[in-house]
Amino acid sequence: MKSGCVVIYNGTPKFLKALKDLPKHDVLVGIPEDKTMRDPEIDSQHLEAGTKEPFTNAAIGYIAEFGAPEANIPQRQWLQPSIEKGKVKISKYMKQAGKLLLEGNVKGADKAFHAAGMTAQNIARATVNTGDFQALAEATIKARLRRGRTGTKPLVDTGQFRNSISYVVRNG
Repeated sequence: MKSGCVVIYNGTPKFLKALKDLPKHDVLVGIPEDKTMRDPEIDSQHLEAGTKEPFTNAAIGYIAEFGAPEANIPQRQWLQPSIEKGKVKISKYMKQAGKLLLEGNVKGADKAFHAAGMTAQNIARATVNTGDFQALAEATIKARLRRGRTGTKPLVDTGQFRNSISYVVRNG
């Protein structure tokens, strides 16, 4: 240090810790484990073939996202297009969170991470509601009618799948 300089505050250690911890923060969007089970009272028809196990929201999300050609189920992407559609808004919050972390404002960063997650969650849910998906097969529509359902919108039957889409912020 040059003579005559006085260091009043050195934020380097705090900055380096924040820089090291930044990659440990994740915002995950999809269907968390605690929201994957479906309500059997509402939806007793979603059973895996040949078993008595309920078909989960996570399974529905995966099959919709990637399709299941062996079961004649087309791909109806809802998550990847949602993130792409919302990337400007989501990135704004992620950048804000990173900046706040580097400033040592952990609570502010946490709020920004949650804002990014909530934004992504809401866009994904809206995509399920309004997405331009391949139409349902006639057999699916007939099965819905037998259960008293009149809707023909893919991915929207009972609302359980859409409502299970959530986010988590992981600091790890």
